[in-house]
Amino acid sequence: MRHRQAAAVLAAGGLFGTVAFVGGDEIPEKAPQKLPTAVVNTHELMEIFSEPLYEHLKADMAKEPADKKAWSHIKHHGIEAAEIANLIAIRETDDAAKWDPLARDAQQSGLDLARAAASQDWPKTQAAYQSLIKNCNDCHQAFGKDKAPELEP
Repeated sequence: MRHRQAAAVLAAGGLFGTVAFVGGDEIPEKAPQKLPTAVVNTHELMEIFSEPLYEHLKADMAKEPADKKAWSHIKHHGIEAAEIANLIAIRETDDAAKWDPLARDAQQSGLDLARAAASQDWPKTQAAYQSLIKNCNDCHQAFGKDKAPELEP
């Protein structure tokens, strides 16, 4: 296994199962000496961070934003997806050759969504959202086939 310390990788993907650090309800007593280090397994990470983001983003993308505040929410969700990538990226994996490109693509999709929402271009925002969901599903297929859900936009 090798430790991945990418600063910018994997948006709101959803890697369940094959990569982990701490499982179940275990909470480390002390922070590790070297940071960054994963605190929870990937499945739990998805439950805590990615699932709520997905639900909020899905609701926000149900119709074109009516005002600057609504556009801002989508922009911030894109940034949040890109930042969640950092939490996913620090997990250990046996298949970095697959992990890293998927991670970069997914994080890029989160950044693309944020930029599209900032420009208030609805078709571009919809396309970026679709790309983000596709990247999440690509990771689910690669790393969590029988455990990770297929997300619907």
